[in-house]
Amino acid sequence: MVIAVGYDDGAIYSRLADCGLFALYYTDEEGSDIVMKKLAEYDPLSGGTHAEFLEELGVSAVVCTEISDGERTDLASRGIVGFSGFEGFADVAADVLMGNVPYGAGGCGGGSCGGCCGEDGECGGGCGGHDGDGDCGCGCHGAEE
Repeated sequence: MVIAVGYDDGAIYSRLADCGLFALYYTDEEGSDIVMKKLAEYDPLSGGTHAEFLEELGVSAVVCTEISDGERTDLASRGIVGFSGFEGFADVAADVLMGNVPYGAGGCGGGSCGGCCGEDGECGGGCGGHDGDGDCGCGCHGAEE
């Protein structure tokens, strides 16, 4: 699995639409450990969308603070899940998506579930929906405090 995080000097980049650099996290076959990290630069003059660029890199999921509905649709049409509402460190966001760190730890969600999941614990815009067991995949529901 490859996770892309919009990257700004170690932090999560704010808007996918303006993102020019991504940290790519390659996981082991089980998707439980990061085995390699590298940076990839998106060239807006290439004529392709961010979603096309990420698809070419084999990305399964992308994290930015803001992802528009149109971008989310474009990503989904290419088999990429877009997660928004994250803030903090890019490395922590990758660990959260892999389930290794509870959401809100290390600055990823500002210490609350207000990013991916709403303040009331309901799934928000960055969640992508429940997976059938009540977990929205952001590490918020059922995360140990």
